[in-house]
Amino acid sequence: MRRLANLFLILFVVSALTNIADQLVQLFSGAHLLSGLHQSTWLACICSASIVYFGLGFNHHLPKIILLPLFIWVFWALVGHWPLAIISGDYFQLIAGCGQLLIAILLLRLNLQLNHKSLLFTRSQFVGPSFSGQNLLRFGLINILLLPMALILISYSFVATLIETKTAGFVQLQPNGLYMTERIYRQGDKQIRLAGMIHLGQEEYYDNLIASIPG
Repeated sequence: MRRLANLFLILFVVSALTNIADQLVQLFSGAHLLSGLHQSTWLACICSASIVYFGLGFNHHLPKIILLPLFIWVFWALVGHWPLAIISGDYFQLIAGCGQLLIAILLLRLNLQLNHKSLLFTRSQFVGPSFSGQNLLRFGLINILLLPMALILISYSFVATLIETKTAGFVQLQPNGLYMTERIYRQGDKQIRLAGMIHLGQEEYYDNLIASIPG
């Protein structure tokens, strides 16, 4: 379990770095060269987080002070970092990536202070019997309430990712509705404007869209 927990820590950091790199590439070139890599590392991060989370019930040595903030961040990400996405606008993914990297650095440094050897979990943090019936009972009782919420968040994340992937990022599902993305490509004096659209939407959106088209 220690190795799986360390894998989760590494994937958490790598997914933050790939997210930041992907957003910077999009910001300066408009290309989505690293989007696939980031989605792959983030999916691996979610899978490892799920395994380690359930491992909390069977291994009481897992440092909860390090892992729980990371789990909370993962669950927050599953709902699109709402309401950060609304507050920060177009740069929320970059801000979220920086925030994820920052919290990872802080918690890894805290773990180093705890074990005095490594940023990752060490054998000295897993000494003695790992299983405790009392720990498993507490974990089970807590998750009677948390598990349904987690399943809802995971289902939402799956649907949101599916919509974003199938629409090439032009349509995004947020907790408070569907959002359309607009991209503008320029070459010399030519401009191509691509706007995400669906059959149903607020009339004001389409009025503003039509009014913004020259001529």
